[in-house]
Amino acid sequence: MSQPDWASAGLSARAGAIYFGLVFAVGFALGTVRQLFVVPLTGELTGVLIESPIMVLASYVIAVRVTAQMRVAARLLPRLLMGATAFGLLLAVELALSMLMSGWTLDQWLLNFASAQGAVSLAIFALFGVMPILLLRKPL
Repeated sequence: MSQPDWASAGLSARAGAIYFGLVFAVGFALGTVRQLFVVPLTGELTGVLIESPIMVLASYVIAVRVTAQMRVAARLLPRLLMGATAFGLLLAVELALSMLMSGWTLDQWLLNFASAQGAVSLAIFALFGVMPILLLRKPL
């Protein structure tokens, strides 16, 4: 049985943090546009549905680039660690921003995922988290 490759684990975690940061920046910009311009015209659910395919595409493109540039091994565990790091950071920052900007409690934040737009957001978050693993199949 071989020892864990801690250097590879560190690289995967760093790649996950970079992946998170880049996708979050895109999401923050799109979310601002959505809240200021789209939601007043279409409603919250439609706004999230319009934003979602763009976020999936951004997650895909950024995951492809980060895994290639950082040379994250095309194996399940390194990609799982990259995705889990990014997903964990996303949830932590989303919760913190919801508390700071909206004054939500943890319970309110969690209950938001029971709404239609919250469920769509959670699905996109989950897809973002597993994207590095999905890339184990040949990218387009």
